[in-house]
Amino acid sequence: MKRKMNDSTVGYLFILPMVIVMIIIAIPLIQSVWMSFSDYYLLSGSRTHAFIGLENFRSVIGQTHFWKMTRVTAYYTLYSVAGKMVLGLLVALLLNSKIKGKGFVRSLIVIPWAMPGIVVAMLFTLALDPAYGMLNYLLEKTHLITQGIPFLSDVDLALPVVVTIGIWKNFPFTALMLLASLQGISPELYEAGRIDGANTWQQFRFITWPMILPVWLIMLILQIVGTIKEFDLIYLVTRGGPDLATNVIGLDIYRNAFKFFKLGVASAEGMMLMVICFVFAIVYYRYELRNG
Repeated sequence: MKRKMNDSTVGYLFILPMVIVMIIIAIPLIQSVWMSFSDYYLLSGSRTHAFIGLENFRSVIGQTHFWKMTRVTAYYTLYSVAGKMVLGLLVALLLNSKIKGKGFVRSLIVIPWAMPGIVVAMLFTLALDPAYGMLNYLLEKTHLITQGIPFLSDVDLALPVVVTIGIWKNFPFTALMLLASLQGISPELYEAGRIDGANTWQQFRFITWPMILPVWLIMLILQIVGTIKEFDLIYLVTRGGPDLATNVIGLDIYRNAFKFFKLGVASAEGMMLMVICFVFAIVYYRYELRNG
């Protein structure tokens, strides 16, 4: 009986740090929920903030740019996630094939993912500058353009460019996860496929893809959750401009909170974003529970 109690005590001690962390996380979360239902304006000078129900959520939906922001966020998430998943899969397949220098290439593709966001933003801001950027210089030298293209200040180009930067920055993580999954496939399966006359495409379709699909789906859900709330890279590159062309919901939360000091409205936006992420988290949990 004493030994059983000691084992239980040890078990509780092991989970104690996580319980403490969860409590620390819960405190600001609960405060944010309260702020989303209260008249919380930082410059009001009042220490008390009245409960106003769903008024902050109505204010969010009533913003003149709300639907544009929603479309921009959906566009950024859809194309960014698609690019990361497709490019990550192609790179993983390439690194899993019999090519020379795979170790060197594998080290190279980690660089974008390992670079701090501020460094990536500075590199692309300089490279895409219409006056002295490297990309415009190369395009002019090859006579593809006659004058510099304002990639980051053009309303039609800014969002696709930011999506491309996001893909370049984050696809290596997906590639490495899928590569690990590919390397776990038994070579005997491919040998049996070749004996049966399967070509390269058929081996991918009937052997490779079914084997890596569970990992691919998990990465897809994680990428959606991570991308839909991205903020730092977009803020550093375009500040949400030009004309709110790259204003995703994460950037709008920052603007309402720290530019207009409307912490109640910002908290309401944060709660809406959290609900969206929570839906995908439930999908991820149910998938893991079913296939775990």
